[in-house]
Amino acid sequence: MYNRIERRESIRVENSFVLELRIKADEDRKASHDDWNTVYARNLSTGGVSLYYIKELEIGSILELKIHIPKSTSSISCIGKVIRSEKNPKSPLNEIAISFTEIDEQKKEMINKIIEESI
Repeated sequence: MYNRIERRESIRVENSFVLELRIKADEDRKASHDDWNTVYARNLSTGGVSLYYIKELEIGSILELKIHIPKSTSSISCIGKVIRSEKNPKSPLNEIAISFTEIDEQKKEMINKIIEESI
């Protein structure tokens, strides 16, 4: 039974999506192609994404994301911020919630279309 308080403002789709993520590079740290990690998202909305991840991520971490669209060669590139990071008691994975902080309206419309097709 789902007993958490619903915090999302957007409708979400509960399908698995493949995405790539990496911690956003700053002036002191240069990112490389090898920094990208492929993960499966638990759910997706126009406001953010939730996923299981082997590494712990600090709340407030800024991430670069590439969300791969099912049945398409397109992907959605955006920036997100970790808003929740909890150890999953049933696995070695961490439950991570990411809020999109930089995503253009066209990309939001792509996500909205995915959600509408899944309902």
